[in-house]
Amino acid sequence: MKRSICGYRSCFAALVVLALVPGVARAQNSDRLFEGITDHTGAPVAPARTLSYTIPEGAEGPMIFAFPALTVDFYEPLTPPTISDRFHFDPYTVSVQSDDNPAGLPRRPGAILIPFAALETFTGMYIAGGSDGNMPPGPDSDRLTITVGSYAGFAGTTLLDLILPEGGKGGEFAPFGALSVLFDVEEPNEGQPGWQPGIVSDYVDILDLTGFFLSSDDPTNPHYQGPPNGIIIEKDAIEWGRLDYRLNFQSDVVPAPGTLLVLGMGMIPALLPARRRRAR
Repeated sequence: MKRSICGYRSCFAALVVLALVPGVARAQNSDRLFEGITDHTGAPVAPARTLSYTIPEGAEGPMIFAFPALTVDFYEPLTPPTISDRFHFDPYTVSVQSDDNPAGLPRRPGAILIPFAALETFTGMYIAGGSDGNMPPGPDSDRLTITVGSYAGFAGTTLLDLILPEGGKGGEFAPFGALSVLFDVEEPNEGQPGWQPGIVSDYVDILDLTGFFLSSDDPTNPHYQGPPNGIIIEKDAIEWGRLDYRLNFQSDVVPAPGTLLVLGMGMIPALLPARRRRAR
């Protein structure tokens, strides 16, 4: 009987702690929208320009996040280094809308579904800009690829794949856009046993991306006007220099509840949900 009373006391203490700290399971939660800008070695290209936004849990939208223009110049590894290419995109925006309604958000026609298997973590947009390199069967070329909606186990959908042959003194100029892509992000349904398909918890929309890729050895080309945010030195005459731009979305998972409320009560972890977001 004494043991039973202690058990009730533990349960009661746990409930008191939960009452005193409402929403503790969600206090650490947030969604992140962030860039990665690196070269072919994985080194940061424009660290001063790279942005990261934190979206507090429970903030319903749509919320609009601005990403400024990005310009990266490529240089051939000569003495002195010689400019060969420029990648540029104009300012664009990302709209994020979340919903705590247990029924979730409705699916949208034309939106790309990010399934529950992605664990609400994906790369909304991946831009690869490669300068030079031998691309058989033709002469050296530059290449621009834009892929959207990739996550672990899925390489995404290619929106744009341009190959620019070396254009001599005048160069090649390839504009793109305006590109917009919508994502419906699915969350597992915590109310069902096991790992079951969930509901749409977030809309993430990339809006009106425009830009260009320039391949030119002429430093007086008007598209070279204005300073870049960063530069990339091509590795050598055979291998590419490459810009990798990623726009990532990540939805955090609640830390183990026991680490938040360790008060000597072993029952607390069993009383708190392991996942975030929706109270059932």
